[in-house]
Amino acid sequence: MLARFFRVPFSHAKLIYVVSLFLAVVLNWPLFEAIASWLTQNPILPILGILILLFAINVIVLSIFNQAYIVKAVAIVLLIGSASARYFYDQYGTLIDDSMLINALETNPAEVRELFTWNLLSYLLFLGIIPAAIVAWLPTKSEPWIRRNRQNLLRIVVTFVAIVVVLFSQYGTYASLFREHREIKYIATPLNWISASVKVAQEKLSSNKPPEFMQIANNTQLQSHSDKPQLWVLVVGETARAQNFGLNGYERQTTPMLQQKVDSGEVINFSKVSSCGTATAVSVPCMFSYLTKDQYDETLAKHSSNLLDVFKSAGFNVVWVDNNSGCKSMCDRVDSEQITPEKETPEACGGDTYCQDTILPSKVRGYLQQAKGNTLLVVHMVGSHGPDYSKRSPQQYKAFLPECESAQLDECPQQQVVNAYDNTIATTDAVLSQLIDELDSYSAFKRGLFYVSDHGESLGEDGIYLHGLPYWMAPTTQTHVPQIIWLPDSQQQQRDCLKAQADKAWSHDNLFSTMLGLADISTSLYQADMDISASCSN
Repeated sequence: MLARFFRVPFSHAKLIYVVSLFLAVVLNWPLFEAIASWLTQNPILPILGILILLFAINVIVLSIFNQAYIVKAVAIVLLIGSASARYFYDQYGTLIDDSMLINALETNPAEVRELFTWNLLSYLLFLGIIPAAIVAWLPTKSEPWIRRNRQNLLRIVVTFVAIVVVLFSQYGTYASLFREHREIKYIATPLNWISASVKVAQEKLSSNKPPEFMQIANNTQLQSHSDKPQLWVLVVGETARAQNFGLNGYERQTTPMLQQKVDSGEVINFSKVSSCGTATAVSVPCMFSYLTKDQYDETLAKHSSNLLDVFKSAGFNVVWVDNNSGCKSMCDRVDSEQITPEKETPEACGGDTYCQDTILPSKVRGYLQQAKGNTLLVVHMVGSHGPDYSKRSPQQYKAFLPECESAQLDECPQQQVVNAYDNTIATTDAVLSQLIDELDSYSAFKRGLFYVSDHGESLGEDGIYLHGLPYWMAPTTQTHVPQIIWLPDSQQQQRDCLKAQADKAWSHDNLFSTMLGLADISTSLYQADMDISASCSN
């Protein structure tokens, strides 16, 4: 029977119908399950209607193309792309939108290796590659060009009418469903990744000729009242969520070293800080830009004066040290170093995809020893980067066992996932404490350390893993981030003042002006109402 299936030529229409049905039913099954959980009473008709809608949309998309070989090529792309989208939704609860796609496009080869698992391969093979191979091998009928065009046009019109009928037949149900569950458009495949791809392509094409860099920080000057040069270390954390920091009342003491420094008064912990985005590709450019979360524009942020440019204009030597996936264009005009396992000894690196952050104290020490004038050192940690959390912590900081040692998080008990993640926080605690101790020894400088994470993380709550959900629906675990400031004893008055601000609600929006305020830099972009330290004497 199977041999006969491959011998009988498929008509143009039959090929379109079969592919459209497979995409609508098999690759969107998680969507139907989600709708069934949302509509607890009589969900069958709405689900059937949405199945018809998805089928009809697929038919329209494929009917645009007149030649069978083009339909096959498009179908193959749709099948493999949709299999990938279903995998990431099934395994991590990932919703596909333009920001998630941008984040994926900026993923480096090391991150790809961690995400490439046997489960991913099985999804691609059984839901994408094998169906795509069948489509490629199916014989098709040769039909007159005019007849095929006429049939395509008629099919599109009839299918469009079917869409209208379905929508109006259950208008009340769908209006409420789509309003209350906007995530539907990020789950329905291939609509989700096609829509995201089109949006990203439009943005890239509109900026095909990169805009000229805009120097918009005017009248920048250093107004320090100290006779000492300045030495600042700004640490950008990765995927650390505030609720798993012992400093913030977590049931586990994951930050014992920082807790000692908080208790002694030298570290100020800010417990109510929210991120600009839910992914590094958004949060890092946003936090270093003068733009707020509501104003954020990627093109403007990457092609206008950012925090590092302002410090450089004020006469600071600025260096970005990266143990992650790059600076997202923020360090394009300053010196930088990219740490990779290939450049380091195995003993110093401790990792294969990324070096563990335990390499950072020695790296930072080298830069501090060379500091002679005003210096800003930005350190980008790998932090709690998932999904393979266990690789981020060395053995001496694995206090919470057993831990999940797989990138396939749903295959581990949730507590083991949390254990592996908490060990990364313990590692961050140790690294930050070592950086503070190192910086404290440079008494010839006015100095300080500022740490804030780029975004948080989901660890299986409600079936969601990792990060990157659209901000409007992201849980607080992805947007509530840890932040600390360290100042030496010589700046006791300023420390006491900052403590009074510690329990207020802040965000990444405050980083730009706060760093300028701490360093006594005056510029047209500085906003006193966004500076956490504005009321504190420098």
